Amino acid sequence: MAAVISDNDNILDGTNGEEGPSKSEVVAETIRRNEMSSSVSALRANPKYSDFLILCGSHIFLAHKAIVCSQSDFFAKVFDSHFSEACTGRIRLSDHPLVVLLLLDYLYSSDYTFYLDYDFHTSFLAEGQSPPGDLVEL
Repeated sequence: MAAVISDNDNILDGTNGEEGPSKSEVVAETIRRNEMSSSVSALRANPKYSDFLILCGSHIFLAHKAIVCSQSDFFAKVFDSHFSEACTGRIRLSDHPLVVLLLLDYLYSSDYTFYLDYDFHTSFLAEGQSPPGDLVEL
């Protein structure tokens, strides 16, 4: 026997027959998410609540474990371990400072600027090299 499905059934929308959120509820939730995203992004520029440092060459980046470790297994493992970084709150990376900057920008804003916007030569990719430090002022 085949099931009879009427136009009123909400099988595909995931509501199981329940009324979905109103337009004003969707708008309010969207505004709240945008505010939350802006608040997290603003943390990046404010050192007040940062709780660890990323040392990269001569650059020091302030960061927040709650933001970074919750999105990066690498950082989570470092700070959940008995490594000295977990005790000192400092981690030294050998990556190019621009790479670290872009990583942090992404983790805090869910967005990033692609490196070609910095006019790096594509030959660096082919050679497997990082862009030279003198191309970027951080």
